Amino acid sequence: GLAEFVEQCAVDRLDGIELYYRRIGALIAASRILGLTDLHSENLVASGDMPVIVDLETLFHPLTVDLFPQTWPSRAEAQLARMADESVQASGLLPIRVALNAQQDQMNIAGLADVEGLETAFDIPQWEAAGTDQMRIVHSRLNLRASGNLPVFDGERIQPESYKDYIIAGFRKAYGV
Repeated sequence: GLAEFVEQCAVDRLDGIELYYRRIGALIAASRILGLTDLHSENLVASGDMPVIVDLETLFHPLTVDLFPQTWPSRAEAQLARMADESVQASGLLPIRVALNAQQDQMNIAGLADVEGLETAFDIPQWEAAGTDQMRIVHSRLNLRASGNLPVFDGERIQPESYKDYIIAGFRKAYGV
């Protein structure tokens, strides 16, 4: 395997944002073809105009419906699961809604989501008083920080909504190849 540190760095020119989102579209196409999943916000780093995947253990991922065939109570549910697994949604780059509470509040943790300031739906083990003799593990909800997955220009994280046409163009070009 290969291990290398990838640092988020800003886009140095405005058209670099368009290029980043075209490359995201191509990445969505490639992930669909190669069965790549798990590209949530923590597994993607915006290094200038280049989206870099930092976790590839789910490359050539088998379909969930094939891994656990006994969990689907009906053929219709199994077929729906297969359709979801075979769609571009399976990459994790497009919106992923995770339930926060019983009231159905949700948060988006996708590769193209800005998670800064969101709070986890459940307690997470965390170190308290790290580096001291009082250090211990506590369980509490975590306020998420920006993951470095969105391009930065002029000190501002650039949201994907305004660049959907570039994402679609990048997807079409890569999928056509």
